[in-house]
Amino acid sequence: MPFTEQELQNYQFYLQLKEERDKKYQDFYEEAISESDSTTRNHLLVKDTNTLYSFEDIDEERRKEAPFGRIGLDDDNHYVEKINQYPTFLKNEKFEATIDSEINSLIPLAPSLPTARLHKQPDDNVLSPKKNGVGFTILGPSRELPNVRTNGYTIDLVNGDVIGASNWNTNEGFGLNLYFLEENRKRRFPSMKVFKSYVGTLITRQYEQEIIIINEDDLDLILNGKPMQFNVG
Repeated sequence: MPFTEQELQNYQFYLQLKEERDKKYQDFYEEAISESDSTTRNHLLVKDTNTLYSFEDIDEERRKEAPFGRIGLDDDNHYVEKINQYPTFLKNEKFEATIDSEINSLIPLAPSLPTARLHKQPDDNVLSPKKNGVGFTILGPSRELPNVRTNGYTIDLVNGDVIGASNWNTNEGFGLNLYFLEENRKRRFPSMKVFKSYVGTLITRQYEQEIIIINEDDLDLILNGKPMQFNVG
């Protein structure tokens, strides 16, 4: 039978249904609060997820005032706060690869290139590279003229050398562990595609024999330069 709102306030069956509904709602809400990490968050998450809980308000008076008769619960657990602050930027190799921030007039000269330890010792192939016992002319700086730069255990690095670590063809996120030396800095090759674009200019097709593989600790002694770009020459 139809009842007016005023009559329902005195109708025991209706009041009992409403009380049961309110209790279920409150129990579920309190369970959601207990499962959320209240020590680090001021909003509610579904357990073991990053999904936000959003509870509807069941207060009849507030619902009457809301569009379509529905309104969200208004309490501290329903606000997502984010502190306004300037972001912190770290200047590292990834940053330099993305944003050209260098001002040439302010860049200090890099120190001299070091004498690096060869990864394979003694490395007899580094002085005059050969493939399958057959020598070939490298396109990089000579390792014999005007002075012999290596004794098989170390090598005096010079600009124009292509150097790398033992895992030189592994991409670690920033690019290959492979570099071209220029202005006393090491310039990383971002990918094999970029590296191979220099065949005929910086390297020959026998590039695996040309790369000077040095101790990875000695790589860290050389300042980073800008990453190498794809060669379109």
